[in-house]
Amino acid sequence: MRKLLLAVLLCAGLCANAVSAPAIVVGSKIFTEGYVLGEVAAQIIEASSPPVPVTRKLGMGSTGILFQSLSSGAIDVYADYTGTLTEAIIKNPQLKSQQEIQNALAKLNLVMSDPLGFNNTYALAVREKFAQDNDLRTVSDLARLKDTLRAAFSYEFMDREDGYPGLAAKYHLQLSPKNVNRMEHSLTYQAIDQNAVDVIDVYSTDAKIRKFNLRVVIECRATKVFGLECWNCLESLGP
Repeated sequence: MRKLLLAVLLCAGLCANAVSAPAIVVGSKIFTEGYVLGEVAAQIIEASSPPVPVTRKLGMGSTGILFQSLSSGAIDVYADYTGTLTEAIIKNPQLKSQQEIQNALAKLNLVMSDPLGFNNTYALAVREKFAQDNDLRTVSDLARLKDTLRAAFSYEFMDREDGYPGLAAKYHLQLSPKNVNRMEHSLTYQAIDQNAVDVIDVYSTDAKIRKFNLRVVIECRATKVFGLECWNCLESLGP
């Protein structure tokens, strides 16, 4: 919990340099964890001394939208994953340490807080009844159904090397292209709840896994842990 507070206070300290500071715009991605972290950041900034006004732009979309908004100055801060930063933004997944990531972000005029102290990862999930009917527990079990399996995967999961491409190669899970639907992450839950698809990609902290009674299939060695959550903000906010 201490790491979470340090991360948010870093942004608050960067933003509270003047008594008449302009509003700080807090953005977030379009899933539950993003909304929660965005609101946490907004409330801590508002509680700083002297007070700093905050504009909330929560649930904006995926990584590409948030990063473009951050780069253009449309938002000032949002929470992201170190794995996403290295894979999708810096485009150098070999970077592992926090300092290496910081150095790379500095070239983009961005800074990153300390990690918030928890991590998240990709996983695959199916309806509990579907899992029982087909005796599914692992990703390898899913491979038995690859010729008929219907999937709804998020855009990022489909494009990232540590997403579907790596998973398919590791577990011989090359699904028929006509059975794979690309869509926004939040819509995949609607698709599986309506029995329109059989499997979706999830984030391991998603509350909707329990809400929709889904089973997470295990043994996802092909996908790497996203990494610790962290705040990203424009370097120009610094002193």
